[in-house]
Amino acid sequence: MQKPIKRIFIFINRYKKEGALILYPFLVFLLYSIFSINNTKQFIKENISVAISCAIIFSLFQLIKNNKKTALTLLYLFFALGIFIKISFYILYGTKFSSSAVFIIFETNLFEAYDFLEFYMNSKLILLLISLLLPLVVLPFFKWENTVYRNSRILKLFFISVIISSGILIFKKFKTEHILSIAMHSYQDYRIVKKQMAFDFSENISPNIQNIKRSAELNQEEIHIVVIGESTTTWHMQLYGYHKETNPLLTEIRDELFIFDSVISPHTHTILSLEKMLSYSNYENQKPERNASIVQLANQAGFTSYWISNQRPIGFHESVATNIAKAAHKKYFVTSDEYGTQEVMDEAILPVLDQVLKEPAQKKVVFIQLIGTHSPYYKRYPTEFAKFDNDIDDLLFPSKNAQKIRNQYDNAVLYNDFIVRSFIEKLRNTNTYSSLVYFSDHGEDVFDTMDFVGHNEYHATRPMYEIPFLIWLSEHSKNNLFIPSEFLKRRYNAEDFIHSFADLLSIDFDEKESTRSLINLDYKKRIRWIKENIDYDNQ
Repeated sequence: MQKPIKRIFIFINRYKKEGALILYPFLVFLLYSIFSINNTKQFIKENISVAISCAIIFSLFQLIKNNKKTALTLLYLFFALGIFIKISFYILYGTKFSSSAVFIIFETNLFEAYDFLEFYMNSKLILLLISLLLPLVVLPFFKWENTVYRNSRILKLFFISVIISSGILIFKKFKTEHILSIAMHSYQDYRIVKKQMAFDFSENISPNIQNIKRSAELNQEEIHIVVIGESTTTWHMQLYGYHKETNPLLTEIRDELFIFDSVISPHTHTILSLEKMLSYSNYENQKPERNASIVQLANQAGFTSYWISNQRPIGFHESVATNIAKAAHKKYFVTSDEYGTQEVMDEAILPVLDQVLKEPAQKKVVFIQLIGTHSPYYKRYPTEFAKFDNDIDDLLFPSKNAQKIRNQYDNAVLYNDFIVRSFIEKLRNTNTYSSLVYFSDHGEDVFDTMDFVGHNEYHATRPMYEIPFLIWLSEHSKNNLFIPSEFLKRRYNAEDFIHSFADLLSIDFDEKESTRSLINLDYKKRIRWIKENIDYDNQ
């Protein structure tokens, strides 16, 4: 009995430095989790999950024969990265890393990732990163000695059994806490979803749109523009009662606009929102077996479709918007096509729109995807729109940084006002039967209701959901489309936009639900679902 115990102590003494190094990230996580995780059960599960990961990392290290120092460095970095992601989520969002975050990561390109890090990297995260990387300084001083334990079959079997049993334990008891487990399951689901989306949305026409016809056949030129904004909330728009003049140009033509004052986005992230806004998908039927997109609907109604975007089309995989855009007859991604890696203002869309408006097609639908007021806000407007830089507001959570960011966001909204008004004027000058609808994919909370800037679904707030929804009609189109003032007060979830779009263009088809159209007499008020079975109006 003494001999095995003696060997265990010799082994522990031999690998105490390596063990301490691998244990260190767990201790960092334990310390941070004490202050970041309020739920006791979650605190225990998270720390057990990380402790199991320690055992797996150490066991893997023991099974590697050659290049031990390199192996330990890579294993440590892998482990530390996982710890950094887990703690960062708790610091930024007050919640654990989840599958929805994985979907967002897969849809994010390198430029968006850089913007995210630039915008959210704060002193807490920098300190965390430094503390996790600091132990690597001691690695060059490790001495690596040959030992009989490295080649012991019994020990090899022991470490293999540790890895297998730990893996089973994670996937049975801690799969919602372990990053690798979350990533694996989420990626499988993501591939299935994207494969289905590519099948449903990539072709010009869809078999899932049946018996399509125009309820009003117009023997004249038509141009309809759908402007998809980005990260713009009504809480910072003059048109919706904000105290700053962030919409001077749209306010000038306020009498020409139909301003809907109670529209929300279905989600607080672009990916999930656009999937619902631009297709049949909604909370009651999130993954329709027979889905179709708004672009395909326009195509099959006899329109020539155009997609103009100031967002980069490629993340790790093609994004939701890119898949939907594939069905358009002509596509223009101005950021990647002409400007390479530099930041591009939304005004880069204007000459492309000029070109599209001059094309000979008799009936056009132009989809425009803006970068809008996406963070970091200071990149979204030229210097001449830095009107609010010196403003001092009565903030709920006052600080120099909060005031600076608030002013930058308001500048971005001001510039966005110029962009949307420019689209309207270009459309007006065509003197055609035309319309323009503008809405945003989601909003932002800019220190409005919490000490936070940006958007997240974990602790979503009203500014993140409440979005602008405007319609402009030319004089020609006002004769055929009547929008009573009482319609403007309707409570609406923009997940049903495809049905409103159909009414705007006088399109009928079998799958259309008039009760889901914001501008239809048959509209019926329904529960505005968000997240998982949460009634937005009774939360």
